[in-house]
Amino acid sequence: MVRMTKRHAIVCGDYINAWTLQQGLRSLNYRSTILPRSKYNAIDQALLAASTLFFTDEAGWARAAQIEVPAHFLPRTYNPIFVDKLLLACHLCAIGETPVPFASFSSDLQNRISPPLVLKPRRSWVGSRKLPRGMVCLSTEQMSQAIRVLQSHGINPDLLLVQQFLTDAENLSVAGFYDFLQPHRSFFIATRKVLGDGGNLSTGVLVETVPAPKGLGKRVQHVLNTLDYRGPFEMEFLRDSRTGQYYILELNPRFWMQHGLFLAGYENCLIRAYLDDQFTIPTATDEELMLPYRPMLWIDRIFLFFALMSNRQTLYRSYQEEVRKARQRGCVVYGFPTWGRAVRFIIGRTVRFLFRSR
Repeated sequence: MVRMTKRHAIVCGDYINAWTLQQGLRSLNYRSTILPRSKYNAIDQALLAASTLFFTDEAGWARAAQIEVPAHFLPRTYNPIFVDKLLLACHLCAIGETPVPFASFSSDLQNRISPPLVLKPRRSWVGSRKLPRGMVCLSTEQMSQAIRVLQSHGINPDLLLVQQFLTDAENLSVAGFYDFLQPHRSFFIATRKVLGDGGNLSTGVLVETVPAPKGLGKRVQHVLNTLDYRGPFEMEFLRDSRTGQYYILELNPRFWMQHGLFLAGYENCLIRAYLDDQFTIPTATDEELMLPYRPMLWIDRIFLFFALMSNRQTLYRSYQEEVRKARQRGCVVYGFPTWGRAVRFIIGRTVRFLFRSR
């Protein structure tokens, strides 16, 4: 009997995003290695021999694209618009799109945007260093305090972006795979953040698929075409509760946290399209490249442990209640990572905490 040799991929990053990639790759007979962020500065030496690279953050992708690592990865060409939120917002305006109202940190700022606003770094990463997500400012006094906090992290005012804070806005995303050279290979789904991990700028711990609002897929296609985009992506929107307007918040040019929805509900088509330039999903999409709607709820299993261990009872109860309501709506619930991986992570984190506290 001939023994099949597993192909090899390197996953740049860690946590749920990377573990989901490993899960999807195993199903395709791939062996994968995690490259932690602490080793990104050596990415040229570490990755030259890899057949395929996967990215869970912009830091690893930017380095590989800038030094043109010869392995397979997407997007292939470095574009600063992908990693700079201010450049993206300016580009959106130039092509007739509607970003969240924004301004650079300049002298005319108060003439353009007044509190409530969000003050955030233009980039999520400087090299391999993760920057703060940003801060919501309800007054000019809070804005001054936020500037001081961000400066303490080494973020100068010229590296800041200001966005209007849309109270009670709903967070929706269009995500999937896009190939401007072969549009027939492209496919999207729409999702809604059901529950975040706390705070105004939270990461989603419960995310459900939703029927796509009409026109959103066409808008996404238009934006990605102007960027000559090829690869996995998530484009986030905020829906203004007062006007119903959908504003583009940001673009994630990589595998985002909830990409496991494609693994669970759409035959692992996202990773398959990434690996194979000839892969075309057999499921028909509509005229906006949307896949058929399948009611699914993505859940962050590790957050469930954190909520219990940190005694965040309100969030824990909200988590359980939203899962229950999603099941009642007919959603199929998919948890990530696997229970085994989640338990190992929590045990490791607990052991490290106890060791440091001794």
